[in-house]
Amino acid sequence: FRASTGAAEPRDAKASELGVKTWKEGFASALAHDHVVSASEVQGTVGFDRIEITVQVAGLIVDKPALRKKHHPQAKEISPSDQRKTTDAMLGEDQLDLRKFPTITFVSSAIVKEANGHAVTGQLKIHGVTKTVKTIARISEKDGILTGDASFRLKVSDYGITPYSAALGSIKVKDEVELVLHLVSAASGP
Repeated sequence: FRASTGAAEPRDAKASELGVKTWKEGFASALAHDHVVSASEVQGTVGFDRIEITVQVAGLIVDKPALRKKHHPQAKEISPSDQRKTTDAMLGEDQLDLRKFPTITFVSSAIVKEANGHAVTGQLKIHGVTKTVKTIARISEKDGILTGDASFRLKVSDYGITPYSAALGSIKVKDEVELVLHLVSAASGP
């Protein structure tokens, strides 16, 4: 990530994290898993005045062990074959449809400082559908590094995606998911 007020390069791109937490439901949900999807190919800018994020859908990774433990600490480990099956289903034409919609984007339209952080409003585009989202972000600068943290929930059905289900609907993923962001960028210099 770059700082939005200059052209500084990231100090440590691996320090940024963008994840999506999902939860299972249905009467046979004991046979299913809660998941964490992380983005490995993310670019953009973060700052006090503007946030822009582009995620390559092909770079989404299901259930990296460290993130799964962090966001779903009680969850069992997922086998590599279950990870692969879940990833294939997520990227398939019934879900994110990687071939038609290769990116997910967010562009802020307003960032307003408030007592508990920065109120961020912007346009989130998933699966070809753009919606206005609002969240509170904690944006700070220390030792030349800008850091932004935020989380918010959304319904995937609002973006034209039917939540995944199997076994005649007895196992399914909840419509509501939570996006969790930790963005780290080099602050702009003089």
